[in-house]
Amino acid sequence: MERGLRVQIPFAGQTLIGCVLQVFFNSPEGSADDNLVAADANLPKNIDYKEIEDVFETFSFITKEDLELLYQISRYYLISPGEVVNLFLPRYQPRASKRYSFAKDLTSCLDLIPRNRKKLRQGLIRFAMGEAFSLNRDEVLDKTSWGVGLFRDALKMGLLEEINCWPELKTYDDTEFSLNRVKWPKLSAQQKKAYEGIRTGANTVQYLQGVTGSGKTEVYLNLVYDCLKRNQNVIFLVPEIALTPQFVNIFKQRFGELVAVFHSKISDRQKYLEWKQLLEGSKRVVIGARSALFSPVPRLGLIILDEEGESSYKQDTSPFYDARRVAEKKARITKSRLIMGSATPSLNSWRRIQSGEISCQTMQQRHNQFELPRISIVDLKNEFKSGNFSVFSRELKEKMHKEIDKGNQIILFVNRRGHSSFVMCRQCSHTLICPRCELSLTYHDSDVLHCHYCGFFIPKPPECPKCQSKAIKQFGLGTQKVESFFKKEFPGVSVARLDTDLSSKKGYLESVLDRMRNGDIKVLIGTQMISKGLDFENITLVGIMNPDSLVKMGDFSARERAFQLFVQIAGRCGRSSKRGEVVLQTYTPDLKLYEQLCQYELDRFVEQELTLREALQFPPYSRLVYIESNSEIQDKALKNLQRVHQMLLKIPTDLIREVYEPQACPIPKINNRYRFRCVVKATDSPKLWEELETVRKNYRSMNHTRTKFLVDPENLL
Repeated sequence: MERGLRVQIPFAGQTLIGCVLQVFFNSPEGSADDNLVAADANLPKNIDYKEIEDVFETFSFITKEDLELLYQISRYYLISPGEVVNLFLPRYQPRASKRYSFAKDLTSCLDLIPRNRKKLRQGLIRFAMGEAFSLNRDEVLDKTSWGVGLFRDALKMGLLEEINCWPELKTYDDTEFSLNRVKWPKLSAQQKKAYEGIRTGANTVQYLQGVTGSGKTEVYLNLVYDCLKRNQNVIFLVPEIALTPQFVNIFKQRFGELVAVFHSKISDRQKYLEWKQLLEGSKRVVIGARSALFSPVPRLGLIILDEEGESSYKQDTSPFYDARRVAEKKARITKSRLIMGSATPSLNSWRRIQSGEISCQTMQQRHNQFELPRISIVDLKNEFKSGNFSVFSRELKEKMHKEIDKGNQIILFVNRRGHSSFVMCRQCSHTLICPRCELSLTYHDSDVLHCHYCGFFIPKPPECPKCQSKAIKQFGLGTQKVESFFKKEFPGVSVARLDTDLSSKKGYLESVLDRMRNGDIKVLIGTQMISKGLDFENITLVGIMNPDSLVKMGDFSARERAFQLFVQIAGRCGRSSKRGEVVLQTYTPDLKLYEQLCQYELDRFVEQELTLREALQFPPYSRLVYIESNSEIQDKALKNLQRVHQMLLKIPTDLIREVYEPQACPIPKINNRYRFRCVVKATDSPKLWEELETVRKNYRSMNHTRTKFLVDPENLL
């Protein structure tokens, strides 16, 4: 028995899956009182212990370093080790293979068989001839020439013993790494400088900041090659693996069968087999989204985290964690290196770069000296005054015609799926809302109103439910509405839409990307899904349709996320000798953020945003802990949070900068559960985390309520 093994255990009248986190053993001296001791702690007494029923494998998916990381995640994110351990274990439960051997010696077995059972006796003798200790069922039947009936008789008579054999690791001889990079593209001067700077750098954590299209991937590939040559292995994290097929293909072309790719569509069994191959050594490079960080990678030498500024690295369902912070913890524990990269680093990383805490290599030019796209702003107020009621401004429409005529491709970014963001009566101003969430319902083309939070839907009513007026109409902008306008104004032009309504359909995403690559689609309309990973040389125009809804979201990190997103979506065009253009349509053209975006003044934006964050003591100048209480009973949700709030107020004031009073969340109700929040602004002190852990362990939620602790939230909504 060893730590990390998956086991079957009896619990409350049922069999559950557990993981061995600590092994206790009998004292080797065998003292009279038979004291049980362990390497780390004494076994608690006066407890009725039960036997482990069985194990799933003869090997562990969790290393000693993983266990240390597990407990660090548990302590920092205020969640129990039992929740965290599931991140490190496969969901698939393999079945034991059945093998058969002699239950007794041959003479004793023959004594049990009547003389008239010749076939049974002869088969048993043939079974004894050979070196195999045990055989599977088919091998037994083949060797003994028994039928199924005789095989069953042998088991009933106790001649053969059935053995459960759990999966074992294959052993591979250490072979010399045979790949070479003779035929790889030669690094440009800019790429070589960044590569050498990272390769020779001493810091555990380093950053590669390069504009979109600067060739960061080629630098990554060379760093991976170096790591494999040192007989070390690699984890490569991307925000969304399904949207980066070209990226994955490049890795497979360079490193072949050494690459294991993990994504949401892979089956639990396939993931289990890939994990097993990682432990065996036949796979050495892991590519995947945030959960790939917990893959069992022996001899880990390098973690690369691409598009570090993406919020999708934060898991907002239990167990909560931020893959960026966890990756750094893992790198330090395993004594490996972490390379983070992006065109738009998060503000937290910017501050660490400025302070010298992490070193940074920059790539300010696009590869092959291609120019960054021009960004122009259109004032939609002027479009309305001039009588243009289309979703496309005159400038955008004119440029779309030109690019389509040239045979180029276009991306139209819309920040919302569906057709229209809400439906309202123009007679009495009544807005149709979700009864479970008290939020406006989104209109979809199928004449159905959907709630994007809880899944509730109803057919669009023919009249206002409040005043019975027929003057009911949908307002706002969604991907379906933009697609509808495009088909009317550009008939015959091939167009596709990419959002979560469609991408969940099997094969749809891959089909759209293939058709874009082949030039069969001229215009792609999509949500944030299309802002990263797409690399098509014929995209020359990007239209940003409704940026104001992102910038004015009303959250401390809204401007940062919006700026990062606009830079990323703009970077999808002009990735060849054809220079790209971006048209941003807005009702607030005078915003400084838009001005800084047009001039690619990332430094100015960062300086302005960090100054504001420091004045308000928001991250990265403080740590945030978000506590949410929710219940189907509104008063209970609030009272539950007030109890937590009272415990927080007892924490020493030198550890906490501010504790917000309990208040309703900006989205006060989701799926019939009322939501209240309390936010703690705190220092990054180990003592504070001890106090918070004490609060979490000692607090018990009231009946019919749920309490959630979220450390370093991406937003406070």
